[in-house]
Amino acid sequence: VFQTILIFWFKLYQKTWQGFPPNIFLGMRETLIKGFQVVIILSMNWWATEFYTVQAGILSKIENDPSILAAYAVLTSTFSLVWCVNQISMVTAARFVGHQVGHLDLLGVRTAEKRTWLVCIPLSTGLCLLWLLFSSYWVELYTQEERVQELVHGSFWIMMASIYTLGVGSWAQGVLQGLGYLKYPAYFSTFSYVFVGQPTAFVLWKYQGYGLQGIWIGSWVGQIVNTFLQFFALNVLATPQKLIAERKERELLERK
Repeated sequence: VFQTILIFWFKLYQKTWQGFPPNIFLGMRETLIKGFQVVIILSMNWWATEFYTVQAGILSKIENDPSILAAYAVLTSTFSLVWCVNQISMVTAARFVGHQVGHLDLLGVRTAEKRTWLVCIPLSTGLCLLWLLFSSYWVELYTQEERVQELVHGSFWIMMASIYTLGVGSWAQGVLQGLGYLKYPAYFSTFSYVFVGQPTAFVLWKYQGYGLQGIWIGSWVGQIVNTFLQFFALNVLATPQKLIAERKERELLERK
């Protein structure tokens, strides 16, 4: 809203577009759809985490043990820190791959995929291993209560496995975004986090007695399914060869 006010107040549109042409809103529907898909890609994992928080709260109330929710808060805080790094990995992959797609350079796309993989995956691996090695010291920064520490340590490796899987999946999502295929990351992540991860977590803690570990196992299962689907899309449904061939064909038709 503020940017719109500035545009009209200083009449910036006269310096750029020379006024608004009649076809300014053409393509708005497609833009809004892509914008919605990007919101899902960036936010779905976070929203899923919030729903896991609700489940942890219900479990804590049923068990009459506030330490469960406290332990979940410690784990989620750690998860969020590494999640931010995974988001950087996703954006980096999208940026470099998208640049090569713009040049219709298949070899360049493959090179960008390889280079971002060699940066993003070791970074995610290193962070996860670092936190696993120093998990005892990390947990003590949050709490000195033995019950909370016990619960955190019992689920810490599951949480790290979940976030490592997320890191691998984030790279694939980034490549798909760079290729311009936004619908696959958006819809597959929604399916995985909402219709796979959440029910799995609920069944495990509610009916199988896994407690806090069940919630994080559910999260991990959702990440595994999502990562598998992202790689399936990247290698079968939305390959770089297919995209570049389509763009070259479109350019030929436009020239004719």
